[in-house]
Amino acid sequence: MLNILAHYYAFAQVPNKGKTRFDEIYSTKDYRLLEDLRTKNKDLFLYLTDVPQAFRYNVRKEAFKCLIAKGNSISSIYKTAPESFVGFGDIKGTNDAFIIHFNKDWSKFELFVAPGQKNHTTPLLNAYMNGMFNEVIQLVRKKAAIM
Repeated sequence: MLNILAHYYAFAQVPNKGKTRFDEIYSTKDYRLLEDLRTKNKDLFLYLTDVPQAFRYNVRKEAFKCLIAKGNSISSIYKTAPESFVGFGDIKGTNDAFIIHFNKDWSKFELFVAPGQKNHTTPLLNAYMNGMFNEVIQLVRKKAAIM
């Protein structure tokens, strides 16, 4: 279970860059899909947007927000409860899942990527919420701070 949350990225809003843009502040710099989205200056940023109306038709579960990079959707974000600061989703075009954890004012979030867990988001989220990944989370945060 220790390697399930293998990749870590932390993002924050930057003043004067808009409310939907979140720039990377820490990461393990080891998830290829996100690394491929870096700019020529090696910057990485995502947009947290409302779900486009076109995505709202014929869905089993309504998404909370959408993660966008370079004009393309990376994933929809789902929450288990409206008041929750924790969400989940899967990375478009992969079998990878993620957990996303926002701070209380929604100005920062942490993204924990779980390779190969697309079909296991419910147990993944339950394990996260029950503290089963606390040690792993501390390790990836320390690794990201060093990078």
